[in-house]
Amino acid sequence: MKIFDELDLQIRTKIDGVFIIGTDKVAEAYLASDADLNDDTQYEWQSIMNGVLSMSLRRGVDTYTGAYPLPIINVGSLHVISTNQGLDPNQFKYLQPRSKIRLIRKDPQTLIFQGRVDNIFVDYRSDTQKPLISFDIMDPVGELQGTMTKLSGISTSADHDWSERISEILSNGGRTVSAGPKQLVRNIYGGTTSHGFWDENRTIWEALTLASNTEGGFIYFDKNNELNCYASEEIPESTPSIYFSNIDPDAVVYGFKNIYLDYNTQSIINQVQVSNSWGYQTTRYDQEVIGEDYGEWITVTEIETKAKGPYADEASINKHGTHALNVETNFNLKDGESELTSWANKIISKWKNPTTLVKEIEWNAKDDISNAAGIDILDSVSIEYQTETLGFTKELTVIGIQMEINADQDTWRVKYILFPRSRFI
Repeated sequence: MKIFDELDLQIRTKIDGVFIIGTDKVAEAYLASDADLNDDTQYEWQSIMNGVLSMSLRRGVDTYTGAYPLPIINVGSLHVISTNQGLDPNQFKYLQPRSKIRLIRKDPQTLIFQGRVDNIFVDYRSDTQKPLISFDIMDPVGELQGTMTKLSGISTSADHDWSERISEILSNGGRTVSAGPKQLVRNIYGGTTSHGFWDENRTIWEALTLASNTEGGFIYFDKNNELNCYASEEIPESTPSIYFSNIDPDAVVYGFKNIYLDYNTQSIINQVQVSNSWGYQTTRYDQEVIGEDYGEWITVTEIETKAKGPYADEASINKHGTHALNVETNFNLKDGESELTSWANKIISKWKNPTTLVKEIEWNAKDDISNAAGIDILDSVSIEYQTETLGFTKELTVIGIQMEINADQDTWRVKYILFPRSRFI
């Protein structure tokens, strides 16, 4: 069976009998809200797989360069190239920005990716009778990168824990927990850090990233488009979903294509420098206030942004040279800097010595289509690798997933960006 026989690309569209691409009913495929699209009595998933030439998927962390103690997720995207003229927005209004699309494995039905259309391109130069239609589908990270939020005020936002900070960022950015077009399901785990106040406007994703930096957390959207927010050292243990080996023929994937390793000074952090912002209330005498005493004491909000550190391990610096991490944080310093110091030293203790880091592994989905379709961010994999000069066995956490699927070549290449679970701070 060919790869494309296993997959289906589907768009959420209105039911009127059965909606068929290219008929006069195309005008009824108007853009609906999330609440409408979740109503199975009005809308259904309709296949647009016909004509698809290739699909390119990116989710999670895009790349791994050197030490990465604070893995930051990028916008997830699926780039599709098709010859299906029914998807040409210049001829039909079937495919539009914000249309809801998903990629699934058909049997058993397994969700691989879902999101909303962001860009649509039509190339008439290739063939005027059969142009190439390409479009990008983005996961909710893209929306959060373009939506503004801010904290409510010093009286309510000066001292938040992890859950309170995430909830307020989303709430003030219009992302509700109840049903509706802006509903965003979120799962928040753990958290003991005291988050400080900031008063400028930020995008939701910028604000979440600042909170994640401060917490030492990890935030990502799963395949169901639910936001998962793990606080420091809260990443759950999991049994490996797939076993790679170049020496064991009984491995789930035997003789995988490529494996990428680091063992160099790039995998070291022995110094941490931060720029920390936090807000507090204080009083000052305002001589401009006209009254009986020509001035009065007033309460004002102060935002303090200062460099903190550097926190360092001198023994590692003497041996390996200085390898510094510089990051923006938002620790609430009303009770001192102990949390900030502990956070910095935790990073250094986990990254001060070089070690073999398995950054990526690439394999052929035909070796195990179930796992290719099913594995999600934060699933774990087991890798056994042995040569005459090098050997190791490691269990690693998936922090990025990339796929290249091609119809003509009948190929489905999968790459995982990997991270040692013990190194999450």
